[in-house]
Amino acid sequence: MKKSIRIGLLLLCGLTIFGAIFLTVLTAISALGYLTPWQKINLPERAIRVLESDAFITSSGQIYQYDPYDFYSSENGWEMVDSLKIPQYPVSLLRLEECGWIPSTNKYLESKITCAKFGPGTITKILAIDEQGNVFYWEHPQGEAEAIFLDFAPLIGAILGFGLGIIIIFGIWIVTMMKRILKDRQMK
Repeated sequence: MKKSIRIGLLLLCGLTIFGAIFLTVLTAISALGYLTPWQKINLPERAIRVLESDAFITSSGQIYQYDPYDFYSSENGWEMVDSLKIPQYPVSLLRLEECGWIPSTNKYLESKITCAKFGPGTITKILAIDEQGNVFYWEHPQGEAEAIFLDFAPLIGAILGFGLGIIIIFGIWIVTMMKRILKDRQMK
């Protein structure tokens, strides 16, 4: 019995520590933007040049620009415009070094990167065109929510790991008790 208690406590402690470490690492990776996917923008024609980190021009001369507040556009915020719109909200641009990790754009023919102060955080945007004229967009906002969650990730991970450990130990206990009951019934 003492051996099974030691194994249970070891499992419980191990899962608690593993949960704290795992969630902290996962949160850090996510907060840095490593899990942020590139989005391909589907167009009827190929793009030929990036104008800004939120605008490009196609082979027919059409200009497309991203408007994050336009929820009714046909392409998730990308709309055809006659000329570039100037943002209505004040934008405070930052040096790229202040943006943290930025994904590589080496596989693209042309790209533009913008890092701007946005409320209490920052937002990094990349617009890129590949050799076939496909347009790809990457956007990663960072605000106070990431910092707060990163602070609490070890605690939340430890609680989740502890809870998982309790469930596993309880499951093992039920299986052991069922085996013991079946064994006792067979002996009678």
